[in-house]
Amino acid sequence: MVSLRPNTGTDSTGFIATVVVAWIALAALLVIPAYATHESAPTVLAKQTVHIDMLDFDFSEDEITVSPGTELNFILHNIGDSQHNFGRSDDDVTPRIKSGETGDFNAGVIKHDTIFFCLIPGHRELGMELTVTVAAS
Repeated sequence: MVSLRPNTGTDSTGFIATVVVAWIALAALLVIPAYATHESAPTVLAKQTVHIDMLDFDFSEDEITVSPGTELNFILHNIGDSQHNFGRSDDDVTPRIKSGETGDFNAGVIKHDTIFFCLIPGHRELGMELTVTVAAS
């Protein structure tokens, strides 16, 4: 004879499947917001290249003004006798540029006023500093 009553045995397959699905749903809830808040790439509204002569302890420009959202690239000509570099921090700087050589530095999209300088000890203090000002929109 065949029984028509539900199985009330110790089969735990259904329970395990429910637990696995619950864990996957929980993981999705934790991961999706992390991707949703990830900052997107800045919008480039204009591109500008600025040529800078690097003299002994001076840049040919002290200040330039750009529009908000400008992607700024510097072409750096070392016409002095000393080696120089150019950047805004120890982690964001060109290699040393020898006398007579040219280098470049892509500053990316400029969102706010920024100061660039020669990071070789003492050079900034002697005047190797350039301020990029973002014009009011």
